[in-house]
This record gives sequence, C-alpha cells and structure tokens, in this order.
Amino acid sequence: TKIKDGHLVEVCKLEFECLHAVVEMELKGILLNKEAWAILHEKYLKEQQELSTKLLEELGQGVVQMNFFGEEKTFGINLDSHQQVIKAFKSKGIDLESTSHYELMEYKDKSELVEWFMEYRKVTKAIHSFLSPLPQYINSATGRLHPSYYQLGAHSGRFSCGNPNIQQIPRGKEFRDCFIPAKGNKLVIADYSQIELRVAAEIAEDTTMMAAYRQNMDLHALTASLVANKPIEMITKQERQAAKAVNFGLIYAMGAKGLQGYAKTVYGVDLSLKEAELFRSRFFGAYKGIAKWHERMKKAADIRECRTLSGRRVLFRE
Repeated sequence: TKIKDGHLVEVCKLEFECLHAVVEMELKGILLNKEAWAILHEKYLKEQQELSTKLLEELGQGVVQMNFFGEEKTFGINLDSHQQVIKAFKSKGIDLESTSHYELMEYKDKSELVEWFMEYRKVTKAIHSFLSPLPQYINSATGRLHPSYYQLGAHSGRFSCGNPNIQQIPRGKEFRDCFIPAKGNKLVIADYSQIELRVAAEIAEDTTMMAAYRQNMDLHALTASLVANKPIEMITKQERQAAKAVNFGLIYAMGAKGLQGYAKTVYGVDLSLKEAELFRSRFFGAYKGIAKWHERMKKAADIRECRTLSGRRVLFRE
C-alpha cells in the first residue's frame, strides 16, 4: 500500500519526537551498584571454575595430538572450542552435531554433563559480556553508566544499545537488582501486555483473536482451550504455559520441529513432535486470520519492503 505524503510526515514526526527521550536517557544514564556487582562477579567466577573443573574431570584428559618429535601429547580440552567439545562428548556416547542451544536442550535431561556444559556457557557469557566489562564504562564525573541507544539500530526497526549494552542484561533478579535509583527516587517497571500478539491480530485482522482482546480474555488460556480441545475453565497451569509457546512461536510461522524446540528452550515445556504438529494444525484452524495472513506473505515473493501499522518502512535484504 502506498503511504500518502501526509502519513510519511506523521511517521517522521513520531521518530523525531522519540529522539528527545533517547537523548535524555543517554545523558541521565543509570546507576550501577558497584559493590553488589563486584560480589556477583566473584560468585560467577567461582561457579565458572567449579563447572570447568567438573567438566574436565568427567570428559577425560583432553585432546591427543602429535608433537614435533612424533610423540603423542595430551592437551586439556578447551571448553570454548565447539569442535573439541563435540569430540569430547562423542567419546562419552553423546552424539552432538553442534553445540547450538537447541541441540543441547535435547540432551539436557538425559545427561548431567550436558546440563553442566550449558550452565558453564551461561556463566561464561555473563562474565565476558556483562560482569567484567560493565564497570569500565562508569563515567568518572557522574558515577553512572551512559549507554548509547540506537533508535533504529536493528534491521527490524527495534532499538539497539551499546557502550555498554545494558539492553540485554540477564533477566535474573541478582543482575537487575544491581541497577539502582538515585537517593529519593524509585525505578518503575512497565511492559506492554502481549504486544506482539495484539499487533499480529491487528495486522492479520484475525476476528477470533481481536474479539478475545476486546472481551479482556486470557489469550493464552483461550489458545490452550482451542488446541487441547477442552473448556477454558478446565485449562491447567501447564497447558497455559504450553499455549504461550504456541502463541508466540506460531505467529512467526514456526514449523512443528521449531515449535517443539522453542517450547522446551524458552518455556520449559516438553512437547512430542506429534503434539507440536497437532497444536500447530489446531492453532491455524482456530485463528484463520493469522493463517490467511501467512499465506498472503508466502505468495508475495516479490515483496521487498513492508510497513508497520504506523507506517515505518522495513526493507528486506536479498
């Protein structure tokens, strides 16, 4: 749809008005409790060392190589080397093809080794990406962090952040509690309720989904009811949790295999492939507007751009 000039002016106005808030965020910055952060850093370093020791003990001596004189020499496994880790796990009967999160999740409940390795990677990422570097960014004059916010930083049009990237701080309370308000102030947490689903319902003009929101229904419970084929009042907490994965995964057109991995990784819900296929079929049967919207997008192979409901333009890469 061609956007009228007046609409384009409104879009630009929206972006420029947002800019004032972005500048204010950068200039004001945010306080980091340095003492609490240092304690957390030490805790994670200790955990990393303990996990590393356990993994190396269980995985054996390491990698055998020939030295210059033709003698075999054993080197310790580098837990940050994908190839060495795959080889070490295969020697223990764990046939990994990669160390991707999705593949490791398939073995997590079957092997304590995999569980340890996943925790090692999580701890190591927290140390290298956040715990070690963040204090270096504290401004000596203000005593605060002043990250750079990029209003159109991601290709999707979302914000990105850097120097340092506090936008992706781990969700754990122990991390979030280290960011504190100035004396006499409070931090207020606010979030949109199911914004992705609401936008999808509006774009797709899905009557079932929009009616549910107008009636202030619990959409996750409704989806659980529809895919489980049982009354909404009989939906269990676990079924509602599974419906979250179905809702947030399938609006992005995930296949059954992808839904199965997503449900396990993000929501801790175990779905068989057969269940994922059944839930996927029932989801698109119930939300016909979403299904038709996906079909329209698949057929429009020549689309090189799209626009948000407010008119922001997104170009597709080749």
